[in-house]
Amino acid sequence: MADFGLVTFEEIKIKRKNESSKIKSLALKLFGNIIGLLFNAGFFKGRFGTKLYFSFLKNDLKNGLSNYELFESLKVWIIKLPFTAGTLFRFNINYVMEYLERLCMEKGIQYYLMPGAVRDKIPGSIFRSRQSSGKVLLKALLVPVLEEIYSKAGKRIDNLDMVIVAGNDNEELFTAVRQLEPYISFVTIVAAEKTEIESRLSELFLDLGLSFSISSDYKNQLRHADLIINLGKPVDISQYRMTKKSLLINLYDSVESGMPGENTVLNDIIYEVAGTDIKNLMYELHGYYSKAEIYEIVIANRLKLDTYDKFTCELAEYIQREFKKAGCRLTGFVGRRGIISLDSVVKAVSN
Repeated sequence: MADFGLVTFEEIKIKRKNESSKIKSLALKLFGNIIGLLFNAGFFKGRFGTKLYFSFLKNDLKNGLSNYELFESLKVWIIKLPFTAGTLFRFNINYVMEYLERLCMEKGIQYYLMPGAVRDKIPGSIFRSRQSSGKVLLKALLVPVLEEIYSKAGKRIDNLDMVIVAGNDNEELFTAVRQLEPYISFVTIVAAEKTEIESRLSELFLDLGLSFSISSDYKNQLRHADLIINLGKPVDISQYRMTKKSLLINLYDSVESGMPGENTVLNDIIYEVAGTDIKNLMYELHGYYSKAEIYEIVIANRLKLDTYDKFTCELAEYIQREFKKAGCRLTGFVGRRGIISLDSVVKAVSN
């Protein structure tokens, strides 16, 4: 398996513990003021300025490098840069990328990942890997998750009023339908432009022997749903008056924590990987990566998943199968306002 790196950041703090004199304290304060003036003047934006800054902080860069062996043959490197993520763009980005590439070559790191706060704002690299937000596992485990919830709630999936909200990727819609096909006989699909997908779905549903309806009326379809599977822009459930306490599963994005409503929202899954302890790793990452992202990266390496362009039924089946083999266990969910236990979700859909 390929060793990989996780780039993270921290604030530069002037340490004043064990200072022997006021002179030393004043010197450190003066140094900080000078650095601040140079930043404001744009000195470090140039290549020479960034190189000089990195040279001066070479010990901090060295001390910021550590690694964890998550399990046999998989090592993750923490590459901690001694400044905040926001400060990154006050340096010469090309020089920073070159530094990361040299470091990867020296340490045998196959690729590195950047936190979401900066990943889309920096140029590509031969060592930088495209990464997901953690949703691929929720997509792949959609059926097992539904089985886990509704079997414990004493309900059959095929008896639910199920609505799938289509997004921009029709292939993901078709994949979701294929995944659900053994468990349903009828499904309602809500799409803004229903004519564009109706012919393809008619052919697909005919082959699968399913019945379906397609509607662009979000209000009436969502208000009667037991289960909503969202593949598009987050559904604002607060604008619809629902007659049932629905379960909304977001496979595209996450519903904001401040959104009102009594319906249960699942934005992500929480699970454990057998033999993998990431507590210390998460502490070192300073919140720049979510637990879902880290576990997805670990699973992708453990299952030898290459970077994929499309989410397919075959990929979902493979992940489900290997998820069990790897000893992974579902422990809860990420809701609108934090972590939700499986028992809480079961109780909510049982009412």
